[in-house]
Parts: sequence; structure tokens; C-alpha cells
Amino acid sequence: MLGLDPDSGRAYLCEVTTHIRGLLYGSNKETISRIRKKHARQREYASKHLSTFPKITFMFWSPVVPVGYLTERLPQIEGLQVVINHEYAAKVDELRSLARTATHDTGNDFFRVLQILEHLRAEKPPAS
Repeated sequence: MLGLDPDSGRAYLCEVTTHIRGLLYGSNKETISRIRKKHARQREYASKHLSTFPKITFMFWSPVVPVGYLTERLPQIEGLQVVINHEYAAKVDELRSLARTATHDTGNDFFRVLQILEHLRAEKPPAS
């Protein structure tokens, strides 16, 4: 995922892994190896295509990461901001809270679905 903010000169490159049964590619060590390779590809992409952005943030997001080896080692990957487990859930809750108060269409389909879900009314039909 790529996000650009030309006004501030900031670019965001984000790997999102949504394994809802838990992040794991084979073994724990293989998982860390794959995330490191993905991060290297982020850096390569930024070097080739985002040289006009002075501020680049590299991120990895995943909703379910087993606590232990992975949660200890993922944050140790240099230059990679990690948003996992409770932090991931907190970010989604922030979006839900914003969706609860916003009514205009932002042009983002995912956010629009959150708006619809947050504005649903659970009214019972009138008794007949």
C-alpha cells in the first residue's frame, strides 16, 4: 500500500498482512525473513520512485501476530514501523470513531463502509 502527502513531502509504504488466523509463514524465523525481504523491496521501490519525497515512512501492519518470538523481533527490523495486534485494533477503532461522526463521502470505499456500519440504526419495526 502506498500513501502520498505531497504538501508535507511525506510518503508512506505499508505492507499489510491480514492473516486473521495469525501471521506465520512456515516457521517464526521464515516469517521474520519474509518480512525483512518485503521491507527491502519497500526501500528499493522508494529509492527508484519516491526520490522527490524527503520523508518516507515504512510500515508493517498485521491484525493477528502470535505473541512471543514475532512480537519481539518484528519491531527490531531497522526502519520499519510495526502496527500489530492491539495497536492495529486501536487504529481501526480510531477510524470507526471518525466514521461515526463523519457523514460526507471521502471517496475511500473502505471508510465509506465503516461510515455505513457506524450509522446503522437497529430500530425495531412497529408492532402490527
